[in-house]
Amino acid sequence: LKFYGIYSTAVPSSKDEDPEPNCYRSPGYPLFLYPFLATSRTLEEFLGTVAASQGIVAALAVLLTYFLTRSCMPVPAAFAAGLLTALCPPLISLTHFRLTETLYVFTMMLSCILLIISWRSKRLIYSILAGLAFGFAVLIRPMSMLMAPFAALVYFLKPRQWSFASKTFFLPRIACLLAGFFMMYSPY
Repeated sequence: LKFYGIYSTAVPSSKDEDPEPNCYRSPGYPLFLYPFLATSRTLEEFLGTVAASQGIVAALAVLLTYFLTRSCMPVPAAFAAGLLTALCPPLISLTHFRLTETLYVFTMMLSCILLIISWRSKRLIYSILAGLAFGFAVLIRPMSMLMAPFAALVYFLKPRQWSFASKTFFLPRIACLLAGFFMMYSPY
């Protein structure tokens, strides 16, 4: 990605040849790492900046988990969810391992929060942003697509009221959500 502008694990045989794109591994986490790799002068600097950024992303994931849980549960349950997220070993391990879990949890929580905001707001931009965040989560872990039906329930049912959404409310939001998702995912 850094040398050829193509996401690939293959090494071309000559300098005039482009490597074959990798379609077997999802590019979400490498895309996250790319700016750090491009701006770091040494491996130690790269590892340090990635570890620091993953620490920040992990802290934000804990806060997003709290706010997401708070949108549908009382404060003690939201605090417990945030605490359990904070104690999750892949999120708090800031060692030499670079794990996708931190970024994945952050993007999934962000997409869920944006789904709820898009429900409560009259602005469709939040649905597009939720689609973009969910598309990036799928680029990190393609298995996320299995969670799409559960996240879609937010659009069918109003949180805390369990009443069905009207078509005039549902259709524009789902269209914007899908547009955001395909803007993020279709280049891959």
